[in-house]
Amino acid sequence: MIVEGKEIEMYDFMIKAVAKRVGLKKISYEAGFGGGNSISDQLMAKIESRYIVVCICDNDKITPTGGVGDTLQRLRRMASGLHKFIGNTYENAGSRSRKFFAV
Repeated sequence: MIVEGKEIEMYDFMIKAVAKRVGLKKISYEAGFGGGNSISDQLMAKIESRYIVVCICDNDKITPTGGVGDTLQRLRRMASGLHKFIGNTYENAGSRSRKFFAV
C-alpha cells in the first residue's frame, strides 16, 4: 500500500479495524508513503517487483468540477501505459480523501 503524504497511520488503523471486525487474525502488508513527485515512481517499482499494490492519493481538485492534480494525472498515465496492469483508478468526491472516510 502506498499513500500520498503522511496519511499512512490513518489507513493502517482502518485496515486493522476492518480486519478485527471481520475476524481476520492476521493480515500482512507493507505500507509506505510518497510525495506527489515520487508516488508514481514508488508504484512502478512495486509493480516491477511483482507486488500487488494499492496506491491512494488525493485528487487535488479545487472545486468539484475542476480538473485533477498533477499527481493523479501522472499515476493514471503510468497505469494506462502498463501492459499487465490489472486495476483501475477511483476518484473520491473531495480534494482531500482523508476528509471523507468514516473511521
